[in-house]
Amino acid sequence: MAKDDLHSQILKTLQQRTGWEEKYRLFNEMRHDGVRRLRKPWPWASDSHFPLADTTIGKFKPFYFQQVVGRELLADFTPLDNKYQTMAGMAAAWFSYRMRKKSNFKREILIEIDHFCQSALGFLKIRWDQEKRRVHFEAVDALHIIMPTWTEDIQECDWFVQVIEMSVAAYKRNKLYNQDPDFIKTITGGLNEADKTNLEDEKLAREGFTHSSREDQIIVWERFERNQEDEWVIRTYSPKNLQTPIRNDIILPYKHKQLPFVAFEFEVKDRALYSGRGVPETLAMEEAYLNKLMNEKGDAMTISNRPMFTGQTPMNTQNIKFIPGQLLAGDIRAITMPAPPIDYDK
Repeated sequence: MAKDDLHSQILKTLQQRTGWEEKYRLFNEMRHDGVRRLRKPWPWASDSHFPLADTTIGKFKPFYFQQVVGRELLADFTPLDNKYQTMAGMAAAWFSYRMRKKSNFKREILIEIDHFCQSALGFLKIRWDQEKRRVHFEAVDALHIIMPTWTEDIQECDWFVQVIEMSVAAYKRNKLYNQDPDFIKTITGGLNEADKTNLEDEKLAREGFTHSSREDQIIVWERFERNQEDEWVIRTYSPKNLQTPIRNDIILPYKHKQLPFVAFEFEVKDRALYSGRGVPETLAMEEAYLNKLMNEKGDAMTISNRPMFTGQTPMNTQNIKFIPGQLLAGDIRAITMPAPPIDYDK
């Protein structure tokens, strides 16, 4: 591949969405690990996390899942001729059976529900698995999808990229990929000087998108772009080696002429897909308050159970061990702290 202007444009788009990625990282941390206290009053002070966003998503997931699989049939078909109405019902039953029993739909839709509840945006990739002769579903995190930031409808976007992380072993199992050992070495692991030249600007290098910090991992880009006939062309390559494609370009073979992705939005508040808010963002203020409430209660218990002492007689405090029932020499008195309110909420 020669100089690729579209690849440079995609890298600049990655730079433009850093604000969204930072928000994604923050709320992902808030949900799973909790945002820690910035300054503890003492080293062992309380640092609790109230999982409000996580428990809320846990309540949403069964509801959304039931909306998808709870129906008797996943879809209904309407024939153009009424005399085929019976066959339409049979087709709907067959379709539901194939999706539920002969594909990975139920598992992937659960993952997808979690994705769009978490980050307000998720994608489900749908393709035909020729080897297994069935429809294959893949829930794709929005972080691993790159598209113009102004995109309203992915089917109308100018280009679309899926970033795929895979091990070297998984890469070698795909016989459609370039299996040349020397080529595989060039696309594995982190950046070297040649990679920085390909990127044209070291600042555009993004770990997890253009390269990996792991020496046994490969970053693959599946880039969908339109040709002169308005057909989707799939280019598969590595950002670490723009000169050699991973596989030959192919034209999307499906008759519907649409991207094999479906976007799921948790909230629609603007035209751009990136504008929505997920559950953690909408509950961030309440969760921060509950965290503070738990931490303040924990601090109050620590102060009550470990009082401070004062005394007028000089002494070596290193030799004093506070044991219940112990007689302490000297004028030692506990500092009386104000009692906390019985109900913090009041």
